[in-house]
Amino acid sequence: MCTKEFFYQFNPWWEPTATVTDVLYKLTGPVGVVCDVTGLSPTGAGSLCLCEEEGLGFTPTKDDNPLNGVTTYDLVLISRHLLLIEPLGNPYRMIAADANKSNSIGTVDILQLRTLILGISTELPDNTSWRFVDADFVFPDPNNPFFSSFPEFVDVDNSPPASHVATFRALKVGDVNESALYDLRPAGPAAGIAYAVQAGVAAGTDATVSVPVYARETLTASGWQMALRYDPARFKLKNVRITGPELAGNLNNGWYEPTPGEVRILWFDAEAQTYTYHEGAPLFYLDMEALDQTAGFTMDIDEQVLYAETYDSNGAVRRFALERGVANAVQPPASEHMSASLWSARVYPNPNTGVFRLHIDLPEAGGVTLQLTDQHGSAIHRQELKLLKGDNLIGPDKLPRLQPGAYILHINTALGAQQIPIIVSDRR
Repeated sequence: MCTKEFFYQFNPWWEPTATVTDVLYKLTGPVGVVCDVTGLSPTGAGSLCLCEEEGLGFTPTKDDNPLNGVTTYDLVLISRHLLLIEPLGNPYRMIAADANKSNSIGTVDILQLRTLILGISTELPDNTSWRFVDADFVFPDPNNPFFSSFPEFVDVDNSPPASHVATFRALKVGDVNESALYDLRPAGPAAGIAYAVQAGVAAGTDATVSVPVYARETLTASGWQMALRYDPARFKLKNVRITGPELAGNLNNGWYEPTPGEVRILWFDAEAQTYTYHEGAPLFYLDMEALDQTAGFTMDIDEQVLYAETYDSNGAVRRFALERGVANAVQPPASEHMSASLWSARVYPNPNTGVFRLHIDLPEAGGVTLQLTDQHGSAIHRQELKLLKGDNLIGPDKLPRLQPGAYILHINTALGAQQIPIIVSDRR
């Protein structure tokens, strides 16, 4: 018979009648007292029988599916907050925006969420996927939840009455528009986009084709994202060139190929405003190397890994619908852009713990200049390299060891320049 029962529940802060499921919990007692209990709450609510000891503490945790509810539109909202255009206006949203758990909101948080969306990382290196705040806690300054510490556990009062209740407000890290529990993807009209292989470029061994992905109608967006699939046995992706809007040093746009044949791409407006793509305007170009004699290039949207969608200024979502268009539907890129597309660079791993390696693939031998800047734009490292044709590996012994923080690696070659954000975690 249970003489003292403890009830708990985990509610999303934005919908108190719902519960967050599959939450791990731990009930701990004083040192030396056998009173510890760990378990899983499949439904997000339940009860425990308390031991007779005092000084008990109850702590919930949940660290699965970090991409749940996290989209490029969250990056838009965090940017608006940082630019003082539209404050997040809620302490739970601000805690959710603190992706690196630094008790502040900054560019580093955008970079970490960006790497998560693109598949560069599969977890938040310094944070859990969900956080839980004692529902009875009142923030001293709701406009700055980091002003003081907030309780992510409860002390269990083991005195009478026999029943005790604890309620937690749950928030999904990175999700500042509260979409984590629901499928908000619309069933209405889709945003039409298309792709076409450029005419006049013969696909074959050592040939490069530039594949534009362009708007089939006028699209006004504050951001967009998508994942695409193609056949890696027939083509090799060399580069993705995002076009149109003014780009902010690769911070507000990016692409990554987690596995051959899968590429993720995102863009959001650097000033947290909107940009209009007119019909026929390219969103980006895929520069592909043909690996065999083939008549053409095909690809599809892959929503199993990332929703393909565009967001207007109010966060309204439209799904992308991709179709194969007509060759020469858009203006081919300038020849100098084509030559720049034939080289690529990649940092691995990223995020990392300060030790990383750099791959640079060049179509011909040449000089490369590397410069590292910190999150304030200050240069902290510079070096010049002579590299060979093909894939060059620059190992950790030739690169600086970095302290935790956010950095930009600037790579300059005779064919063009790239900037790669680097996240360094303090989790060893």
